[in-house]
Amino acid sequence: MRRTALIISLVAGSAVAAFSCDDPPPPPTLAPPHGPRAAAAPGVAAQGSWSPPTTWPIVAAHLAVLPDGRVMTWVSSDQPGDVERHEVHTWDPATGVFTDITAGVHNAFCAAEVFLGDGRLLVAGGHISDNKGLKQAATFDWRMNAWQSTASMRAGRWY
Repeated sequence: MRRTALIISLVAGSAVAAFSCDDPPPPPTLAPPHGPRAAAAPGVAAQGSWSPPTTWPIVAAHLAVLPDGRVMTWVSSDQPGDVERHEVHTWDPATGVFTDITAGVHNAFCAAEVFLGDGRLLVAGGHISDNKGLKQAATFDWRMNAWQSTASMRAGRWY
């Protein structure tokens, strides 16, 4: 008999559910948040809501939510016949403003990203061509809106 397990992890609610396809799923158990429990905001802020679609200047292939609430996104175009280009933007959901922050960073498409302990975003690797990655890495300091190159990796990283 073949059994399949499904594991779901919800970051915002810290809920984890695990069950077999042969068993009915149990209701999720929510773990208490870390630190003091904040009072729930009333209305839409507590429940969330859908808004109309927003037009973006690029297709968001990668996203990182910065500590100040802005969203960093980047993409690359390597379609046959296209001129290779890459763009990196921040989007402020509070104002709807997009800011081009491409200057100072390598082609980050297909890179890995992780926040460092000091809040900077490390972007490692990137795009040369399909299955061929860059050795470059850079950090983005969201407080200064600035990129800083770091030492290159020993091998290129592409996804």
